[in-house]
Amino acid sequence: MKRMKHVTILRDMKRILYMSFIVLIVVGCTDSKPDTISNAIYVWNERSSYNYFSTEELSFLKENNIKQIYCKLTDVSWDEVNHAYPNDTKELPGDDVLKTFLTIIPCVFIENSVMLKSTKPELEYMAKKIASRVKKYDSKTKSCQIDCDWSATSKDQYFYFLTQLKKQLDSISLTATLRLYQYKYPEKTGVPPVDRAMLMLYNFNSPVVYRAENSIFDEGEARKYITDAKYALPLDFALPAFSWNVVYNEENKFVGFLKTEELNEKTTYLKSVSDNTYEIIADTSIDPYYLRKGYKIKIETINQEGLKDAYGLIKSFKNTDSYTVALFDLNAKLLNTQTKENNQPLYESIFIK
Repeated sequence: MKRMKHVTILRDMKRILYMSFIVLIVVGCTDSKPDTISNAIYVWNERSSYNYFSTEELSFLKENNIKQIYCKLTDVSWDEVNHAYPNDTKELPGDDVLKTFLTIIPCVFIENSVMLKSTKPELEYMAKKIASRVKKYDSKTKSCQIDCDWSATSKDQYFYFLTQLKKQLDSISLTATLRLYQYKYPEKTGVPPVDRAMLMLYNFNSPVVYRAENSIFDEGEARKYITDAKYALPLDFALPAFSWNVVYNEENKFVGFLKTEELNEKTTYLKSVSDNTYEIIADTSIDPYYLRKGYKIKIETINQEGLKDAYGLIKSFKNTDSYTVALFDLNAKLLNTQTKENNQPLYESIFIK
């Protein structure tokens, strides 16, 4: 009798444990919420303030529910005469109607040499000038971004500049771009004094060095930077949606970049040597370069599968459930060849919701 009672108790305990396990699974599934993702895109090429977006681009933005636009304001370069100076300044959207449904984030690219060579008074002056330009653009601007590939050697100067800029921006939030090596080695490169960081999931290898792999995006290379530690700033993510044509000489040394339209005019001078590499078969001139026989042109691009792979990496780097995913950048090829797949908007076909 006691044995039967003991067996019954064990059976009841197993049933209770089983039901508790089921409840935990159900509650866990119910409580787990999908990440909150904001769709965004960079605009880096030449624009007119009177016709900033074409009809096709506006349709693309609407189809893909893009609400944030990271717009290039200017580059900051360095020379021995002018020291730090604005270069390649762009127009920002001037249409008030556009700004009612798009959040415009002015971006400034700063060469690392500016940080290495500028004095603190020069950095303070530069911070004031940039803050003035950002605030003058629109009194409702909420955020701006600084893009600088700083190093362990320049971090103190760069972080001093960011601190000064943040003081000048008042209530405008400040974000900074982050390369993978800066992400993996914060003890060497430091953590910038900003509100958020935009982790760039592309350009892991420099195109200056010739290699068979795609220098824009290489998933295997990116995975080398995954760590167990969470980055000290909340992260957003930039994915590659661009291409370039890289020229190397007969010794595989970097020469420069060619525009696609200029390359298309010289196809008779090219011989395919691999899926994405062509060899110059006769001396020719392609503005601004004189290309000799034996030079190579490597055409690097990212297709939708590559974008999906890049997007799939986010889960290994993210440290918050609310973040922005931005494509770099809005260009003709993106519109012509990547706008839809299986009759779905690009962002739907790539981003796992």
